[in-house]
Amino acid sequence: MKNEALLVIDMLNDFVLPGAPLEVPETRSVIKNIRREIDAARAQGKPVIYICDTHASDDKEFTKFGWPPHAVKGTAGAEVVAELKPAPGDTVIPKTTYSGFFGTTLEETLKKQGVKGLRSPAASPISASCSPPPTRSSGTMPWRSWRTASPVSRKRTTMRRSGS
Repeated sequence: MKNEALLVIDMLNDFVLPGAPLEVPETRSVIKNIRREIDAARAQGKPVIYICDTHASDDKEFTKFGWPPHAVKGTAGAEVVAELKPAPGDTVIPKTTYSGFFGTTLEETLKKQGVKGLRSPAASPISASCSPPPTRSSGTMPWRSWRTASPVSRKRTTMRRSGS
């Protein structure tokens, strides 16, 4: 799809690496597939946007949900895993909630880049809440369908900006 962006969601050390505070071991099995998706998007000149869980060290989320501190800004745990590191020209958008839209610059970034469709490997470590629903909490909900390149299930669906 023309004007499509690839979203890489929460592929952070604190979710992916062995022994990480919120380790999701299954994510390691799809890194190669996500890498292929990233390489393909870049080769086609499509934007690659990383949406990354980011917290202050005293974030109330930790006590509210009983989670250990994770993805603390400025720590190695908050960095994208080495195999999927952002390249120059990629966009990294921090998020402090499950949503990739709420309180972030994602929607503004997509509009500035003329993006009309989104694609995301459905392998977010917390995919039940983040992939594909970064769109769930978009205030204007401009996306009418979602294209998922699922390295786990191989399912593909499509999401395009309304009116496109």
